[in-house]
Amino acid sequence: MMRIVENRTTKRKMALGITIMILFILLSGISLLVVRKKILNNVQVMGKEISSHLLLKEAKRIDDYEVFLKTASKWLNTLIENKATEEEIRKWFERYRSYMGDELHSELVEIYSTINRKIIGATYWEGSKNVDLNQTKWYKSAIEADGKIIYTDVYKDIRTGKDSFTIALKINDKKDVLAIDIFTEELMAKENSDSFDPLDPFTKDTYYYLCDRNGNIVYMKSKISNNPKKIQEYVLNIVEEIKSGKHELSTSFIYDLKNNKRGVYYSQSKEGWISIVTIPYSVLLSEMMGLYYLYLGSILIFFTVGFILYRRENEMNKIVEETNDTIRVLGNSYYGIYRINFKEGTYMMIKGSDNIRSLIAQKGNYIDLEKRLYEVIDDDYKEEFKKAFSIENMKNLVKNRVRDFGGDFKRILGEKYRWSNIRILFDESLNPGEVILCFKDIDDEKKKSLEYTEILKSSLKNMEEKTKAKNIFFSSMSHDMRTPLNGIIGLSELAKKHTEAPNIVTDYLNKINTLSKQLLNLINDILELSKIEFNKREIIEAEFSLEEKLGNIIDVFQIEAEKTNKNFIVDIGIKNNFVKGDFPKLNQILNNLLSNAFKYTKSGGTIIFSVKEIERGNNSNYSFEIKDTGCGMTKEFLEKIYNPFVRDIKFGAKEITGTGLGMAIVKNLIGQLEGEIKIESELNKGTCVNVIISMEILRKMEIVEEKTSIGEINFQGKKVLVAEDNEINMEIITELLTLKGLEVFQAWNGREVVEIFRKSPEYFFDIILMDMQMPEMGGCDAAKEIRKMARNDSNKIPIIAVTANAFTEDITATTMAGMNSHISKPIDFTMLDKVLKEYLKK
Repeated sequence: MMRIVENRTTKRKMALGITIMILFILLSGISLLVVRKKILNNVQVMGKEISSHLLLKEAKRIDDYEVFLKTASKWLNTLIENKATEEEIRKWFERYRSYMGDELHSELVEIYSTINRKIIGATYWEGSKNVDLNQTKWYKSAIEADGKIIYTDVYKDIRTGKDSFTIALKINDKKDVLAIDIFTEELMAKENSDSFDPLDPFTKDTYYYLCDRNGNIVYMKSKISNNPKKIQEYVLNIVEEIKSGKHELSTSFIYDLKNNKRGVYYSQSKEGWISIVTIPYSVLLSEMMGLYYLYLGSILIFFTVGFILYRRENEMNKIVEETNDTIRVLGNSYYGIYRINFKEGTYMMIKGSDNIRSLIAQKGNYIDLEKRLYEVIDDDYKEEFKKAFSIENMKNLVKNRVRDFGGDFKRILGEKYRWSNIRILFDESLNPGEVILCFKDIDDEKKKSLEYTEILKSSLKNMEEKTKAKNIFFSSMSHDMRTPLNGIIGLSELAKKHTEAPNIVTDYLNKINTLSKQLLNLINDILELSKIEFNKREIIEAEFSLEEKLGNIIDVFQIEAEKTNKNFIVDIGIKNNFVKGDFPKLNQILNNLLSNAFKYTKSGGTIIFSVKEIERGNNSNYSFEIKDTGCGMTKEFLEKIYNPFVRDIKFGAKEITGTGLGMAIVKNLIGQLEGEIKIESELNKGTCVNVIISMEILRKMEIVEEKTSIGEINFQGKKVLVAEDNEINMEIITELLTLKGLEVFQAWNGREVVEIFRKSPEYFFDIILMDMQMPEMGGCDAAKEIRKMARNDSNKIPIIAVTANAFTEDITATTMAGMNSHISKPIDFTMLDKVLKEYLKK
């Protein structure tokens, strides 16, 4: 009888096992289909992200052309307003195209414009005379866009036969239009030069196409065929399917030209361009094969487990006990656990905090539990909590198969608030209509998270502010350069009108020279501002007449005052005129401050420049005060006036542009001279800046002017090899060296200077002046080649670097290349004489 009972029990267990196995197979099959759908959904999201990323990447690349288009439009409009001739405009186009090509590393860029309905460009095209602008899409679109940049579709350029598209911009009310042709093969070349591949991890068989709004291919990365026509037809078919909405579904697919099944993912730009990524299904579902093998293995395991299940019953009981222990341990991480029956509206307390246990029963109506929980929740979260953990929301969550739902809330604990994480957990193992409500203390983790979030927000805010300030800087770098440039231009114009008076012309040339040096110093300061705290310039003291130096500054701004109809009043009251100090820094300080005063003072306003002396022993404190009746500044801006890149754009003269570097440079220079600066300003009333600088008084002064005359030193018979790729620079240096008695030999690039030296007899040349940045071979590489030559003079001939880059790393590079010394550009005549003397001793 016992054996019969055991057999029946075994059969029941076997029947149960078979039933469970069948259910397992069915659920596994359904699960595989669900997983497949999930994979395709995830890949669709990923594919859209990749296509969007690639679209943004191409848009950013094309944004570079937009920047050049906008910049060129301003310059061209200025040329038009100044009534430049057609030839002058064409030459400007040639220079600007060369500049664009260098900046974009492109040889296929083309820029042109319609001026008075006539096409003028960098490249002369005979067919331009017969073009009917009313029939050209880029011209009509630009006129209709009225100042906004337009893009054309891809077309065959009739001059080159290459695929291209045009970006264009209406530049004035005369319906003049500026355009740039962008060739698709140039975009492909740039893309292929990138080391970063955004199609990873599906690079091997993933193809990418960028199309215009009509489906014409702008750029592609595909190995699907070598026939461009077939590829274009294939892509046009994809675009049509995209427009029809077919590929909105993650399960949609196409067959490529090799009859492979592929998923299609795309993004579209505001101009209508379409970024398309196609990925083979074999790649998308490669992980599914692992699931199939897992599925078959699971069935085999299930049979094995089912066979021995009845023999392991006792052991399973032990496992169940151990599992319960584990669950209890996990439950200890929660201070409150409740089993909620939302159908009946009841709860059962599995675990509760001390204060809750004292207020409610072990079981009861959920409304009572909800009321007690509502009392301890922070007021700011009460309404959200009540809605999230209501019976109705629990029903909706279970209905939508949401297994884990919750959030972080503040609760009262005594007199303090602590953060808690409250969750609704659902699982089919629970009875129908039941969920688990659990509470976990996360106060420490939450506070750390909030602190970290605040740090990230602060960092992001600072980054955004710095980025905004630097963008303003790079968009208007001419701020601090205008005054010396205006002086140079004005004095040049005056010099042309007084060619019959050498003395007057000489005076103008001296002032132009002074302004040029001032501009050079300003450029150096701008370039070195980022290193200002680590690489301060040395104090270079010299003896000079303060009145004479100030007179040069005053003359420049007197011209500016007359030109801009402003009153410029000067009051110099000093006892000791001859001093010793660093005038170049003082000159830059005063030029910056006077420049600001003139900029922010309207026509008819007044600028007062006064200099006073406070004598103290061997040194005097000189007070330089600049007052103006300009727009003034706000108190808020005065607090940050010395920050780099900052300008007051909230009030005042908003039409005035600048880099925002002037006062940062002034503050730094005054600090280096151990001086003081004080600024008082009132909005719409004006500004007063007072600078005090201490300088040594010279009781017996003999002013010794720098002797830069090129006739004082003679190097008759010496031979110099000059490497320089700029014609004007070559003309200047050749003339200077010839006047010194040197015989000059010219080389126009690094490769040429190496070959000239190689073919010359030993010791033929006495010195080499080597430009750094030249075509074919740079100066450093050329110097290395010369030093390696197997001839007696290759390691003895002096090689002098002539460079516009004066940073430490640049000078170090010339030394490493075997050069003996360096001269900065623009060339300092005194330094040139000094170097020639040193290396051409007889």
